[in-house]
Amino acid sequence: MVATSSATTNTNRQYVKGSGWFHTNQRVAVLEEHVALLKNWYDAEMAKLLAKRQEEEWLQKMQEEEERRLKEKQERERFQKELSDEWHAKFESACGALRSNSNRVDHELEKLKKQIEDLKISQRQGTSGASTSNPAIGNDALLARVLQEHEDLKSRFSLEVELRTLKQSREEALQEVETWKNEALKSGNKRSRLATSPSSGLKMPPTITPAPRKERSGADASKLQQLHNLEVDALKGLRLQEMNWRREAEQENERLKERRAKVERENAKLKEELAARDKVKRTPVSSFRERLDEADTAVGGTSSKTTKKKRGVGGNDDGRDNDCDAFLREARKEFCNLKKDDVMEICMKEGVKYTTLTETVAEIISKRADRAFGKKAVVEEISDDHSDDVQADGKSDGRDSGTS
Repeated sequence: MVATSSATTNTNRQYVKGSGWFHTNQRVAVLEEHVALLKNWYDAEMAKLLAKRQEEEWLQKMQEEEERRLKEKQERERFQKELSDEWHAKFESACGALRSNSNRVDHELEKLKKQIEDLKISQRQGTSGASTSNPAIGNDALLARVLQEHEDLKSRFSLEVELRTLKQSREEALQEVETWKNEALKSGNKRSRLATSPSSGLKMPPTITPAPRKERSGADASKLQQLHNLEVDALKGLRLQEMNWRREAEQENERLKERRAKVERENAKLKEELAARDKVKRTPVSSFRERLDEADTAVGGTSSKTTKKKRGVGGNDDGRDNDCDAFLREARKEFCNLKKDDVMEICMKEGVKYTTLTETVAEIISKRADRAFGKKAVVEEISDDHSDDVQADGKSDGRDSGTS
């Protein structure tokens, strides 16, 4: 309490009027300076605590990593040991079987060699003093023994081949194990760290956390950029393909529109020709014939006609035939320049069934001619005997009769 009161007295004494510390801005400056010092001290302590915490976390992480490496190394060694023990056991069993077979075969081979030598000696002795009446029982036994020896030799040869195959398989298995080991020890492999024992001289990490490497991020960025470029190229190709399809569809639409307009113009032209032909008036009979008819009517009471008359317009038949022939020629010329697809489209519009190109074209032309000119007028010659019937019907030479 005494120290506190003395400090308070000193502080108050500093701000006494006349000492130079009675202004407010001076007091604020002193307080700001003290606060800045406290803040610097606090920041330094917090930085120390943060560095210590990061160091502890790093040490814990390294310890866990070392434990994981040791565990994986033990598992790998155990797996290699089991694999090698299994292959050694298989090889030893195969070698033991082959050794026993080879020893037995060698013993039998020696025995057979001795028997062959004995047979040779006996054969030499037998050929010198034996007669032809000796029994053949010994020869059969000898032949059977030789065949048995031959079979034994074949079995021995097969066993040797099997032994060679087993040796080769063992070498391949060892080579495979060595290849697997080299693959595991490769630097780029994920599990390559298992074969390397942990270093005993670990250095303490610095107080500052090391900055992350930027090489991997740059490689990832380049890969992403490459993938992005590939995607953009693919989208451009699809866009160009779509534009080509759209352009082809528009061109096809324009062609169909032009063809339709052409057909409509042809139909309009045909309609105009039909209307023009309908407006053509029939050729009138001369006034001389009218006067003759009137004279005959006044004398005899009947209008008998001495000339032969034709039903229908006689003067226009030749012109119609000529127009029809010209129309057919023009239609044939038009169809000569058309292809099968165009003819099939015209068939769909005209309502004609497509069979063959020639028959279909002929049917279309005939249908158009019928539509343009109608059925051909039938020409009939009328004699004097049928004049009364013609007058009764009220039709003569395409106009009204004289009596009407």
